[in-house]
Amino acid sequence: MAGPGWGPPRLDGFILTERLGSGKYATVYKAYAKNAKKWII
Repeated sequence: MAGPGWGPPRLDGFILTERLGSGKYATVYKAYAKNAKKWII
């Protein structure tokens, strides 16, 4: 499924940092909003 050089998906307005976990239907990443430095989503 994931090949060499594979990384988190790109999402406008957010910076995705680390993969927190994955399951049958989704993969969850830690993300920061680009315009709010202290919010973790």
